[in-house]
Amino acid sequence: MICVLISCNDPDIIGLEVQPVNDKFNLFYNDSCRVIAFTLNEDSIRTDKTSLNLLGNYNDPIFGRSSASIYTQVRISSNNVDFGPSPVVDSLVLTLAYNGYYGKLRKLNIKVFEILEDFYKDTAYYSNKVLNTDNTPLANLSVVPEPADSLTINGEKLAPHLRIKLSNTLAQKFLNESTTANLSDNYHFTQFFKGIYITSSFVNTEGAILYFDLLSALSQMTLYYKNDNNDSLKFDFVINDYCARFNSFNHFNYNDAVPALKQQIGGDTILGDSLLYLQAMSGLKVKIILPDYKNFFADGKTVLNKAELIIPVEDDPTVTNYSLPPKLALVRITEEGEIAYIIDQYEGESHFRGIYDEDKKQYTFTITRHLQNVLLDKIKDNGFYLMVSGAGVNAGRACLKGTQRNDAKLKLKLTYTKL
Repeated sequence: MICVLISCNDPDIIGLEVQPVNDKFNLFYNDSCRVIAFTLNEDSIRTDKTSLNLLGNYNDPIFGRSSASIYTQVRISSNNVDFGPSPVVDSLVLTLAYNGYYGKLRKLNIKVFEILEDFYKDTAYYSNKVLNTDNTPLANLSVVPEPADSLTINGEKLAPHLRIKLSNTLAQKFLNESTTANLSDNYHFTQFFKGIYITSSFVNTEGAILYFDLLSALSQMTLYYKNDNNDSLKFDFVINDYCARFNSFNHFNYNDAVPALKQQIGGDTILGDSLLYLQAMSGLKVKIILPDYKNFFADGKTVLNKAELIIPVEDDPTVTNYSLPPKLALVRITEEGEIAYIIDQYEGESHFRGIYDEDKKQYTFTITRHLQNVLLDKIKDNGFYLMVSGAGVNAGRACLKGTQRNDAKLKLKLTYTKL
């Protein structure tokens, strides 16, 4: 009777509140099913056409170095460009609209290079892709980013953005093409000028990944010039939906990570019993295997009411600059080794969850329908991958408690009925 009463203390049990009183005592709770979990390197992820683009470097005390760089085309804002008689360069400025950041803001060394090979809007690009670029930088800027501060330019107050002065040599290259076919339309222009590569150099301590909205009207390249008729002119090269653009990420093989992390991704999966590691930007994921939960239902007289994966966070008070991801993603592994949605996700976020619970310091996923389909032999159980949600547009990371911890652990929580 004590066991039954304890098993009925969970207010989240599906259907408990609508069951007849006499039936409630048939509900049982169990979280002793064996769970296997370990950290793996994430494959490259697709990063073209994302809502944000990432730039920067940070050096995490646990995960080590990480960096993000941007490749993007720019386009002329009008056809048949004519800079007028005897145009002369004033300046060429690249502006990038801020949309937040991750980490600790420190001085960042930003470089811009000209891309030398074609790339295309209708082609998929992944986070490990590298394009050929010219070796001579178009810009070399040291700056402390200020993503929360507005700027006043020519008396006009503008939203926060980064301003990078580019080489006058590039500006003159554009002016020299005035009225030529290279500036007649964007097809010819993108053949003439492939685009820009924006990157940053390594920081020794801390650092940040900056988030930019390249589709903002503030994100563009502006040429300031004069000619024989006017001494205050400008022309905008825009970044818009028609531009090919993507992010490139690098974690430097986790050479600077803590030994336990390096050993785990090197094949020592037993270390997943203690700690697990997640990182966005095609960094790290966790594989989860549930080898024996079917044993609870082998007699045919047990009905699954609810199944949850409970994923507690390892709280490290010494790490203050690297916040936890607000949301994780859980996908199932198919028989072909690909990933697929879990059917519970179609029930909506309020059912599937995955949102960080700050009070409980954990993430929780409901996978009831998925396990029911496995028990009914509708699908095969090949395990799961746990990842940072939105890994192409944020830089979050998390340390999770493993499957054999004494304080709290990653576990499968089952609520079931004995018939």
